[in-house]
This record gives sequence, structure tokens and C-alpha cells, in this order.
Amino acid sequence: MHKVLIVENNPVFIKLLLHALEEKSCECRIAEDGLQAMIILQSFQPDIVITDIIMPNISGDQLCRIIRDTPKTREVFLVVFSAILAEGESTIRELDCDLMIAKGPAKTVQKYVDEILATFEKGIRKQKHVVGIRGLQPRAVARELLSVRDHYSIIFDNLDEAVVELTTNGDVIFANNASYKLVSCTIGSFVGSKLLSHLSGPPSVLVGDWFDAARKSIPPPFISDYENPLFCGNKAVQLRLVARKEEETYIVGIIQDISGRKAADALQKSIEEKLRQQNIALEQALLEIKQLTGILPLCSFCKKIRNSKDQWEDVDVYIHKNSAADISHSICPDCVQKHYPEYYEDS
Repeated sequence: MHKVLIVENNPVFIKLLLHALEEKSCECRIAEDGLQAMIILQSFQPDIVITDIIMPNISGDQLCRIIRDTPKTREVFLVVFSAILAEGESTIRELDCDLMIAKGPAKTVQKYVDEILATFEKGIRKQKHVVGIRGLQPRAVARELLSVRDHYSIIFDNLDEAVVELTTNGDVIFANNASYKLVSCTIGSFVGSKLLSHLSGPPSVLVGDWFDAARKSIPPPFISDYENPLFCGNKAVQLRLVARKEEETYIVGIIQDISGRKAADALQKSIEEKLRQQNIALEQALLEIKQLTGILPLCSFCKKIRNSKDQWEDVDVYIHKNSAADISHSICPDCVQKHYPEYYEDS
């Protein structure tokens, strides 16, 4: 008995696949999108995964990449069962799947299930041809939509800022390459996880409150505080969240690494503080210099100086108090001759 995970959002094909597989005694689980599939894969280890490509939340192509990126599911027999293979064959070939089947009429499902099980049991992997594509004509509209989708994927994957798409529960359902680099995770460990599990700091409470509000209505855009930033690991980040209502509410998040800006701001503040302290010291020095460059009232007889308090001080005391100079006492030659003539003549 083989274990099979069916990832499909079309109710008709779910019933057809389930019926055909259960007739072959397969144990099946059903997920209607990639996010549900990842939840099921936490407790169910399938032998075969059959997935569509175009689905809400986590798409089939992202799910394929996650399955191949996760050690637990890396060797699963992976089947792409999609209606867009005629238009997107080249892109889907890059998904490292084992079998590609183009969806056709409902009556072909039983035949394709037989082929899936036979190919799996024979151990044949990495088939390069598309089963069921003969006779199918590429649809211009589908090809154009896939082209636009691929175009935007290229843009997102080459942005410097991390861009994520989220559910109202905060589950990551899409992320660009910059996101994986920022959180230091692979697609398998980031897509499907809670965004808040990768963020820390007091502002994360506000992020949780915003998601609570988004489950009830469309809240105003959220922008985290630059001065009190969130952290992703050891990186300071600024988070922007915008909610939009279509059939369901979806949320786009932009996460910007501001560690470099914060470090530059801190350095600038440090330099400004040092300059401020130096200016204070310079102003004080200039003030002291000015006190000694003005007109000093000097006694003609005793040579004392009158200070700002109208007190007379010895010259050496005044200079010591009002400048950075120190006084060292000595005797000039004239005073030696006058007061100590005997020493003057000997010298």
C-alpha cells in the first residue's frame, strides 16, 4: 500500500484522483493548497506527492522546491499534474519533479493514476517528457498570464529588499531571494513558517496586534519604528505590512535591513558628541585666554594685580588661577646684583 498526498484545489479532480488511488489500495491525504500540504507533511510521510501548480497560498511550484529542499521529503516521488503544462513546460521542467502529467478530460484520470503508480513501482525517476500533452494546444491567454507571472518573479527575486506574502495568520506563503538571505533560511524552512518566529524585540507585540486586526478587517498599513527597531537575528530591520482584500485578505510585507544605517547613525552621533565636548573645552580655553589678554590693573609699587572681586593678588597667584600656566620661582641677574652682590661678583 502506497501513501499518497494529493495537492489540488479543484473538487472534481480531487474526487477523481482519490477514487482512482483508493481503488489501488493507496492511503491518501488531501491538501487544497501548498500551505495545507506543508502542515500535513509534518505528520504524514508520503511515498508519492501529486500536485497542481496554480493554487492559492503556497503555489505548486513553490511546494515542489520546498519538498526537494527538505531532507525529510527530498526523496519523495514527485508528480506535477497540471493544466498549464502545455504553456509552462519549460518552467516546470526546472522543478526537479519525477513525472509531469498534463490534465485532460476526467476520463483520463484513471489511466494517469495507473501510470503514476507503475512508474513509481519501477523506480523510474526524473522523466523528461510530459504525459498527456499530445494533442493539447497551448492557450494564448494562459501563456500570457504565465509570462507575466514569471516576469514579476524575476523582478522580486532581484530586489535588494526582502518581500514576503502572508496570510492573516502571519504564515509566509511567498518570499523572494532577499528574504532567505535576511533570515538565513532556505525555502523549506521559511515558506510556511510564521513571520513572527523570525522577529524579536518589543515591537513584535505590535506586529501580532496588527495581524489580529487584519483577521477582522483591513487595518491601516503598518510601519515599524526606526528608532525602536525589530530584530531578525542580530540584524535591525524595519517592517512594512499592507493588507488587501480580494476573495480573501492577503498581506504583503517588506523587510528592510537597517543595521548599516543604524551603525552609521550611531557613529555620527558619537562624532557629534566628541565635537561638542571639544567645542566646550575650546570655548573654556578661549575664555581663560581672554582673561589674560585684557587690560590688567597692576599696582605700580607692589606689582599686585586686582582681580574681578576687587581683591589684590600677587602676580604669580593671579596667573596660576587664571591660566593653565604654572609658576616656578627664580631670581633674575639684576635682582641678584641688587640683593646679593657678593654672589653676583663671584658668578
